Amino acid sequence: MVENSLAEFEYHADMIRMMGFGQRFQDFKCNVHIAGRLGVAGTRAIWPRLSQEARNSITFENEEKTYGVDDCLQLADLAPVVLDIHHCWINEDDYIDPHDPRVARIIESWRGVRPTMHYSQPPETLMELGFTAQEKLEMPALLEKVGKRDLYSHSKRMWNHWTNLYAREFLDRFDIMFEAKDKNLATLGYYRDYLDPA
Repeated sequence: MVENSLAEFEYHADMIRMMGFGQRFQDFKCNVHIAGRLGVAGTRAIWPRLSQEARNSITFENEEKTYGVDDCLQLADLAPVVLDIHHCWINEDDYIDPHDPRVARIIESWRGVRPTMHYSQPPETLMELGFTAQEKLEMPALLEKVGKRDLYSHSKRMWNHWTNLYAREFLDRFDIMFEAKDKNLATLGYYRDYLDPA
């Protein structure tokens, strides 16, 4: 399994190399989740076997089930951490404070390159269950009506106003990558409603 994963990742590294990237730290991003039974230790053990292009390009993203922000930070000396605030919310049952000391450590992991973070929201179907676009989505109240797994899916648009304002608190330090089913429309709508000075 490890050998297959290595071969798979080096296939991506070949593509990165052929496009002329992977020559410098983070001139290209290839985002991965920590995986497998060995987790952080396994990732660290296999790191020296990766090509330089792969090591220059990899970023580690926290996920909603097993390997969260704290796990990714254990590898921050190897590669930058992509903070996914939706995954973090599900994993930790709460929103990470924009000024949490871990956020500073995530920024440091980028070694002077402007960090990237991921932003998504749970599906709009939550509104059919009585959750409004204006309210903060609190995990205990949600879990009375849905399973945690129901929150994994991404929304079509950025429908929740509270969460949109929360995400904006990171924008001074991060580039935000929107993960929404209607990606371009969601991004443009967010810009119009929350960032456009006109």
